[in-house]
Amino acid sequence: MSAIGFDIGNERRVIVAAKHGGIDVLLNDESQGETPAMVSFGEKQQFIGSALATANPKSTISHIKRLIGKLYNEVQEELKLLPFVTGKGPRGGVLIELEYLKQKWTFTPICRGVTAWPKPLQLMHDGTAIALGYGMYKTDFSDSGPTVVMFVDIGHCDTQVAVAAFKQGKMNILSHSFDQNLGEAPISIECLIGDTDVRGIITREEFENLSSRLLDRVRVPCIMALQDSGLSVDQVYTVELFGSGSRIQTVTRILTLFFHKKPTRTINASECVARGCALRCAMLSPTLHVLHYKNLQVSTTHDELYEAQKKEKILAEQDLKVEQTKDQRNTLESFVYDTRSKLSSAYKSFATDSEKEAIINSLKETEQWLYEDSDDESEPDYAGKFEDIKRAIAEKALEASVAKYRELAADSLSASKKEMFPRTPPCSDLSGLPDYAWRIQHCKPVDQEGSRSEGLDHRRIRRT
Repeated sequence: MSAIGFDIGNERRVIVAAKHGGIDVLLNDESQGETPAMVSFGEKQQFIGSALATANPKSTISHIKRLIGKLYNEVQEELKLLPFVTGKGPRGGVLIELEYLKQKWTFTPICRGVTAWPKPLQLMHDGTAIALGYGMYKTDFSDSGPTVVMFVDIGHCDTQVAVAAFKQGKMNILSHSFDQNLGEAPISIECLIGDTDVRGIITREEFENLSSRLLDRVRVPCIMALQDSGLSVDQVYTVELFGSGSRIQTVTRILTLFFHKKPTRTINASECVARGCALRCAMLSPTLHVLHYKNLQVSTTHDELYEAQKKEKILAEQDLKVEQTKDQRNTLESFVYDTRSKLSSAYKSFATDSEKEAIINSLKETEQWLYEDSDDESEPDYAGKFEDIKRAIAEKALEASVAKYRELAADSLSASKKEMFPRTPPCSDLSGLPDYAWRIQHCKPVDQEGSRSEGLDHRRIRRT
């Protein structure tokens, strides 16, 4: 049993599992710990964190973290920059609208990574999660009073600041502050004209001059967080700096001048939020035993989670159905190619030219159906077609084999007895025989009065 923590960022997401023995980052299909925070809706299936998302931007939801909890009227100008369609919800919030499975769907900007699980226990502030993961394992806090730490996260689209006071086995969140428009969003223009990409070089001095007004804003949320906590700069023991924007050297220099101490970087920036969430989930789990740690401020909300979970269940079931259909189609396709190949190799000495021609024709018909008429078929359709082609091949081979072995048996008889055997056996109804066994039933001859002749033994031949 594991407790799962999600960090749903504006650009990427990370999932961490806390279990007996430690905390591990869960890797995606590409063995990466970070996955693009986007969902693209195709014709029949959704693709999560997929490169295919860029092919259909109007059906791709991304960069929605900053929309969570916002009213539609507050972010109208920002919504114009997004490629997908949005509207105003019944309570004034933001609704995301798109076409999927020939229906109109609407979503609220709730983190879908959370609603995908059957029982989300809590939604946490990024700063709270980071502080929890930071203080849980620290053993060098002062005994004389609380140790105050400021966490500065300059992320993809915003800057967040949290102030926390730590004692051994205890944490208290004093304040939060932010600048929702101060971040480091990369700019990339590929194939602007044909296959030509846009590339440029800028020096650090040029960059700092161009972004000087933005860089000056780094201090503002720090000042606000200190004011809300009632603390002074001198009371801050250390400043933890992380996030993609924190790699800019000017940011470090500005914060060093402001706090009179150089910020430290002891936190794993890509995993710290998810780890804190996983720890909190483990604390709430009845099956995991976690070191007692008192957290005096953790916000919880279940608003709209129930409706979002119902939609997520429908989407997950559709994805499973599509994957099962793909698997069955691939099985049928592989059978066609494999059988055709073996007719000219492994099965070559076991089939006559007429047998091979009949089987190849059946394979061609199936192949044509696969590539021209099967786009909208379901998993049972492919499974039925697979059984049909196997049955058709078995019957053709069976009929040819019956005729072949009957001729051989007839040739071994005397001329007087040959007249007793019709060219087609009266008991040639083979529909009841199992097609997978390739069994060939030879019947005893029938004389002119319709009775069984004792001139030929009753034989059964299995072809493998």
